[in-house]
Amino acid sequence: MMRPLAAAAGGVLAQVLAACAPEGPGGGATAFDGIYVGTAWVTEGPRYCGDRTGESVEMVVRGGQARVALTSNAIQGPVGPDGDLGALRWSGREPVERPPSASGRIAGDAFTLRYTHDNCTYRIEGRRR
Repeated sequence: MMRPLAAAAGGVLAQVLAACAPEGPGGGATAFDGIYVGTAWVTEGPRYCGDRTGESVEMVVRGGQARVALTSNAIQGPVGPDGDLGALRWSGREPVERPPSASGRIAGDAFTLRYTHDNCTYRIEGRRR
């Protein structure tokens, strides 16, 4: 039986080794992986939702998982095999007012995403760097 500290160290080592694994067919890479630079706008919601004039953002896709950092939280989740972004969800607190929804797609070197969380609706679009 492993001691808790030894078990935790083994788990951390496994995570480090997995992060260092080369990407490619065996590394979980997808055709959508990359860094996409773009702009996010608030299209609906109160002032606390953010900037209606647009704010620079990046969407990072690695191993088929997308992440768009907006604040200390992010919109993140799996990218569908056809580039669909409908499964992305907010990493912060659960919504209170209405369920989250995402729609969008990566097509070629560009993406579009419409995301609603509580009272805030965002339009995000960008291109692969």
